[in-house]
Amino acid sequence: MELIKKRPKTVSIKRSEFVSVKKKQNLLTRKMEEMQDCLALLAKINFNLSIREVQIIGVILSAAGVLVGLLLHNVYVAVMLMITFPILGWEYLIIKKGSVENFIDSQVIKYAELIKNSYMTTNNIMDSIRNNMRRFDEPIKSVFSEFVDEVDIYNYSIKDAFNRMNQKLESTSLKEFTDQLVYCDNDR
Repeated sequence: MELIKKRPKTVSIKRSEFVSVKKKQNLLTRKMEEMQDCLALLAKINFNLSIREVQIIGVILSAAGVLVGLLLHNVYVAVMLMITFPILGWEYLIIKKGSVENFIDSQVIKYAELIKNSYMTTNNIMDSIRNNMRRFDEPIKSVFSEFVDEVDIYNYSIKDAFNRMNQKLESTSLKEFTDQLVYCDNDR
């Protein structure tokens, strides 16, 4: 007879073994990733800045914040402006990215109407894109010319070339438009 009962062994199951858990990122890491996405999109419209240049601008803005605070004879304001000015610079780039995304979406919508009207008369997607490319502005013109080259020169299917185009220029309007064109190509 046992006076003390032995506890049964428990099985230790870790949540991370079954569920992919994203590692939490601190604010600075998230802002740096957001900044890289922002600079990648801005580079497509020839607004070329590197991460290093953004960091230099941040340091200059910090120094300007300290200088303004010291000119006001207030150390507290100097410290606050030293932190605030670079954040405002980063937020400006994020706002600029949003305006560029809206500009690209409006361009896609405008040119989609041209391509759709041309497609209704020709019933050929490639001809309707080629006929209207001279009317396009950058960055849409370069994206569509690369699309035409991929189909003509490298023999990608239209669907694959549209998928590659969507990866180059991430836009919801462009994605919807290319999906419509793929459906048109499938069943006319």
